[in-house]
Amino acid sequence: MSRTFIQSFLVTAVACGVALCSPAKDSHQSRYNEPYPNAISKKGLQVELVDDALALGVKHAALNVNLTGLYSRETNAATTVNYEFDGETFCFRRAYLEQMDTQLKQLSDKGVIVNMIVLAYASGNAAVDRVMLHPNYATNAPNHLGAFNNVTPEGRRWFSACMEFLAERWSRPDQLFGRASGYIIGNEVNSHWWWSNMGRVTMEEFADDYLRTVRIAHKAIRKQSSWARVYLSLEHHWNIRYGAGDERQSFPARAFLDYFNKRAKEQGDFDWHIAFHPYPEDLFKPDFWNDKTATTNTDTKRITFQNLEMLTDYLKQPEMLFSGHQRRVILSEQGFHTQNGLDGERLQAEAYCRAYKKVDAMQGIDSFILHRHVDHDAEGGLLLGLRGNKPSNGEARPRKMIYECFRAADTAQWRNVFNSVTQSNTWPLTDQFVVLNISTTPPADVFKQIAQNITQQTNTSVHVGIGAIFSYLRYPPEKVRADLEEFLRLAESHNIPIVIQLDGESWWEARPDLWNWWDASKPGFNPTNRLNVEWSGWQPEDAIRIAWRNWGQVLRVLPPPNLMSPSYRNACHVEMEKLVPVVLEWWRGLPEEKRWLLIGLKVGWESSIGVNAWYFPDGNKLADLPTTNDPTNKLKGSEVPSRGMATLGYAAVKTSGIRAEGEITEADLAEVVRLHLEDLSRVAAKLGLPREKLFTHVGGWKEGELLYSAATNQFSCPGWSFYRHANDPRADTGVQSVLAASDAPGWAAVEWLYRGKNDVEGWTQALENAFADSRCRFVCIYNWEHVRENKIAMEAIRQVTLRSQSETK
Repeated sequence: MSRTFIQSFLVTAVACGVALCSPAKDSHQSRYNEPYPNAISKKGLQVELVDDALALGVKHAALNVNLTGLYSRETNAATTVNYEFDGETFCFRRAYLEQMDTQLKQLSDKGVIVNMIVLAYASGNAAVDRVMLHPNYATNAPNHLGAFNNVTPEGRRWFSACMEFLAERWSRPDQLFGRASGYIIGNEVNSHWWWSNMGRVTMEEFADDYLRTVRIAHKAIRKQSSWARVYLSLEHHWNIRYGAGDERQSFPARAFLDYFNKRAKEQGDFDWHIAFHPYPEDLFKPDFWNDKTATTNTDTKRITFQNLEMLTDYLKQPEMLFSGHQRRVILSEQGFHTQNGLDGERLQAEAYCRAYKKVDAMQGIDSFILHRHVDHDAEGGLLLGLRGNKPSNGEARPRKMIYECFRAADTAQWRNVFNSVTQSNTWPLTDQFVVLNISTTPPADVFKQIAQNITQQTNTSVHVGIGAIFSYLRYPPEKVRADLEEFLRLAESHNIPIVIQLDGESWWEARPDLWNWWDASKPGFNPTNRLNVEWSGWQPEDAIRIAWRNWGQVLRVLPPPNLMSPSYRNACHVEMEKLVPVVLEWWRGLPEEKRWLLIGLKVGWESSIGVNAWYFPDGNKLADLPTTNDPTNKLKGSEVPSRGMATLGYAAVKTSGIRAEGEITEADLAEVVRLHLEDLSRVAAKLGLPREKLFTHVGGWKEGELLYSAATNQFSCPGWSFYRHANDPRADTGVQSVLAASDAPGWAAVEWLYRGKNDVEGWTQALENAFADSRCRFVCIYNWEHVRENKIAMEAIRQVTLRSQSETK
């Protein structure tokens, strides 16, 4: 593969969004311990124009770091940075290091996840190369890239010191110099003569040497960082070698990995991962779907986008696992050539669209880094960029057709944009779901009832699922977990898809240690719990001890939580960190054909302040009186912020720092709810839940009220309740204005009940109106108990699924 790699600033941007495999069980504790970061899509790019790349929506970057460029024998503090390693002082060139810091920090400060591609270029300085390059490096190596020197004692010390120093510098909690989250060791090592040269050697000789290098790097990195990943770099020749050389210059990737893995396990396994380059079989022909040497047979010559599942299937083999977990894959470099003419641009764009959608749906692959941003003259005639490099139409680097496809790839506009460049059939619709929410019926009975009443159709785009709410502060943790595990088991055994709804705000009876500030005779009493409940004024003395809710009938309930209270937020985090991994482990353990069973996980439950737990003026005086003394005036949803009752939200608004005096506004309360849902979504995302599987839930009681926007954040998809506009969400101006500005991959009617004319046509049309927006992932009917005896509603649900079957033929 003749491509230039000799750029002083090669930036690679990607997005992974999948949880890290279990860390290696090292004998020491890492200096810095954090969870591996998650990105919201797999879209990546080798960046040359940083502002342009950020505008395109890249989420993860990788920078080349050249170790010979770091090496210095000087000790002058003005020109070097010194580091003590194993009792010896090592000096690194300050100018090069600060250049790397700048490149790294401008990306990581923007929330971009950064990987470092660790290389060793021949420097032309014999003293430097003697230490840093492998002693067998051939001076006639085509691209002047060498293997690392782990042979001589001096070379091993320098390589170890470099890796430990960089990992320490780029893992600091304050991120003073930027943050790196992964290290790719070398480049395309199965074609080592061109990209990681150590002379003419057998595959076994090279693999043993490379294993030593990777192990040294891993040990040094893990000493500093508990989360940073270490990757092997491989190109697409799988069961054949790169034909431009002989068997001592290149090797089949599969045989190389088999041997590397075997030797690693013999010597003590560790958590290495794969950075793979699945270029088309002919780099000048972007239509990888016509690749002849990329098959689904185990003896396939190449692995390209055509048969990429062969790589993940290979890594699923028991002997390839690490501590029972599959090793992760990033696609760290690949691109599509632009052939002559306008159709050449269209074909390049179509290749990207096809490849991206395939990768986006694959488990085990965390990122897709496109090579490259701008065409380069020194790539043997290949034109792989999103932009050309010859001025045209007033642009110094004119955009090609692929540019807009790349921008839209992980947005809600992807289908329309992709359809504009493809000559195949319309991109298939994403599955959508009619979800029936369980209220009081035992889940086992509901699964049986739905299985008996509704036949799941094949070849449909609309399916029927079940939703259940798990109130993790209402019951003991062991009960909530047991109920969740049983729900997951039922879904798998009945093959019915599900929505998991986690609630920590509507019910919290099991945590008097958070809310009981008033009754010393009851469990959990602590006067400081005033800080954890809502107030009717600006001071803790205004804490409330009772609230009211109307869910079919008016109920007395506990005071609502102060959504911004640190103690309350921590309680939510603790329980979510127990429950979300249960869902993820179940989902990832499903066979590929059953992964669709997880529709999504929802956080929040019609999140708001002063609606589902309102407060009558002087309500505390009613707490010890019979309910017959309760006022009968009704909630007025359109009167924001009071809703016709005593205004609440003072505790949360004050705790959040929004304001501490004056009148509370609609904007204040909407911002509190937004912060609350963003925080819960962040927790779930950090645990590994992909954005397209994560939903929020807010209501809306006033046309166009600000609360609608609280459903949106960078980690999740928005969800709303629909009652007034259940017949057609497109008429809900509040929802539609938010969706128009949202970059989320989907949304949901997370609480829905049709209230129009009770006939099949009305129910059917209402459901189809929601699904008319292809971004609508599911409509959750509240509740199963309301519709199971409604033969009209049940028939409408059947009709909607049957009609979607005909649309997909």
